[in-house]
Amino acid sequence: MIPHNQPISIILVDDHNLFRKGLRNIIGTLGEEHYKVISEASNGEEMILLLNGSQPQPDLVILDINMPAIDGFQAIAWMNENCPEIPVLVISMIEKEETIMRMLKMGARGYLSKDVETADLKRAIFLPGVWCMNCKKTAQKNWAQNLMQGNWKY
Repeated sequence: MIPHNQPISIILVDDHNLFRKGLRNIIGTLGEEHYKVISEASNGEEMILLLNGSQPQPDLVILDINMPAIDGFQAIAWMNENCPEIPVLVISMIEKEETIMRMLKMGARGYLSKDVETADLKRAIFLPGVWCMNCKKTAQKNWAQNLMQGNWKY
């Protein structure tokens, strides 16, 4: 649990530099007293180096899927083995139902489309629980059914 008097620390993992910088700026507008990007990585390999390094561990990793070297699927699998206490929020352009379901089953706390509104991003970062926003309607329906049927533990 994150202390109320400290900002939520975040690592951004995406292979598109402009997207990472833009996301960092957007998170900054949400209030630095609440949210702080502590580092960035351009792929899962760099993320692993950061998480194995001496810097403080983040409260949240925001992760893309399609990246060189180690992709989002491999990165979340590594995190499940090595730092399962750190939640992952996936932000991706991929809207295939199979991809969304696979990431949620692998333990992602949420899955957002890259075209979400800032308010949706804020909710997904700050509020506990699982998020699937601006995903295809069939994916949202199946995700909700699986969650309600107890097929996933959250």
